[in-house]
Amino acid sequence: MLVCDDEARLAMLTAGLLDQYGYGSLTVSSVTGALEALGRAAPPCDVVLLDLTLPDGSAAEVVHKMRAAGYDQPVILTSGYAEEDVPPELRADPLIAGYLAKPYSVDRLVDAIGRALEQRR
Repeated sequence: MLVCDDEARLAMLTAGLLDQYGYGSLTVSSVTGALEALGRAAPPCDVVLLDLTLPDGSAAEVVHKMRAAGYDQPVILTSGYAEEDVPPELRADPLIAGYLAKPYSVDRLVDAIGRALEQRR
């Protein structure tokens, strides 16, 4: 699991929760960090939790670069913004497996990951 969020504390909290549910995770806080982590993760990350806004770009940029590099992991977008604020072209991208509004509950997080993993199969 890759957790990409510009709020380091939230990323670490999320990673800790994922570990409790048996999901190993990496945390990063930027577009550059996300792409580097995807390239070096062994085993590969199954799902990407991706904040809409990052210090060096956007979720749309990460998804575009993932696709260009041949990555096909499902992406769950996260944000403090309403889902309607997600650009329509990003919402329509086949890599997008869901959206979690912050703050999200552990149950919603685990449910979204389960659905994303099912989508990947």
